[in-house]
Amino acid sequence: MCLFIFCYPFIPGHFELIGLTLSGDRLLYIFVVINIIFLLTAGDKRQKKFLSLLNLRKNPTLSFLILIILIMFMSTFYAVNQGEALKESIRFSTYLVLYFVIKYHFADEKKSTGILKSYLFSCILISLLGLLQYVFFVWPYIQQHLPVPIYKIGSVLENSNNVGAFFTLVIFPLILLTLKTNNLKYKIVYGSITCLVLMNIFLSFSRNAWIALATGCILLIIIHNWKLIFLFAVAAGFALKIPLVYNRILQFADISQNSSRIKIWGVAIEVIRNNFWLGVGNANFSDVYNEYSTKFDYITYEFAPGLHPHNIFLKIQSELGVLGSLAFISFLISGFKMLRRFAQSASSDFLQHFYQGYLISFLVFIQMNLLDNFFSAPKVRIYFFIFLAIADGLLNREVRKTAV
Repeated sequence: MCLFIFCYPFIPGHFELIGLTLSGDRLLYIFVVINIIFLLTAGDKRQKKFLSLLNLRKNPTLSFLILIILIMFMSTFYAVNQGEALKESIRFSTYLVLYFVIKYHFADEKKSTGILKSYLFSCILISLLGLLQYVFFVWPYIQQHLPVPIYKIGSVLENSNNVGAFFTLVIFPLILLTLKTNNLKYKIVYGSITCLVLMNIFLSFSRNAWIALATGCILLIIIHNWKLIFLFAVAAGFALKIPLVYNRILQFADISQNSSRIKIWGVAIEVIRNNFWLGVGNANFSDVYNEYSTKFDYITYEFAPGLHPHNIFLKIQSELGVLGSLAFISFLISGFKMLRRFAQSASSDFLQHFYQGYLISFLVFIQMNLLDNFFSAPKVRIYFFIFLAIADGLLNREVRKTAV
């Protein structure tokens, strides 16, 4: 598992191996199938222990995740593009199996810590690759029309927005680990990784990630230590002295930079108005996009096809309808409550500090999805579910131990 967690971000979207076309998703399917076989062939005691996890009455987060997936499969019956709806539903189901595997096999402090440290080691290499890309300008996306051209890094995460989202998930756990760890050696290590991750968030030039970083810092000051306001103020002042950063911040108020997103939200709203109860089917927004953008010229999106509404709540409502939205919102609320309980009860300092920071990352990640949809980015969403599964498994283990 640790090897899979470490390697997954480095797997290309599509590649060939001994004549076979593979992808990160297909390798995830193989990994999931192997684990299903292992579970089905396990001994009676292990199977009973696994089946006990299906007590959904005591596990609302998992219950709502299962409900979301059931709604996805149901939507394939009325979707315009049934093949795409089914394919995306199966793809999303793999995260449920991964959730089960981690909760069942890795509900152990040592194993869970190993998974998280493998992830942190992966972050080190990804962030170093991002810095190398920027230094040598090897990432192709360049915004030349600005007063100062911006070179956005993508590292191994396909695009710069994914870089911002990926590192937003880990930046606040790293900050809390750096601040609260007493061991000087580990404090230096965590502090160094934090600096690398921060540089990658800045070099992604993702306005969404920068807003999330600012929001997270405010939450960190309010929840943990008001004195951090001085550190963040100095860091912000230094960043504003950098022309590239300053010019990018000015774009926040540039209407031309935001109009395309506003237009695609308009399309999504029209889709919802006409398909309020059931939606158009899982992953089918792009299939009805052209019809609606042509019908309503004032919201035509000229620059790229509307693959998704650039807002996770608009996406869920437009594709899965009211029941899908209720299930998704309930999943997020129950997930946050579960993470908060675990952050308060974790017996390990590492796990406690990591999840105290991840609570903030969880909130700002949801905020980022108001302006984009990172639940469609496999290399981002997989870690969102992994962190939830680890907390759920360990919390469940603590509850069982207390009951005994």
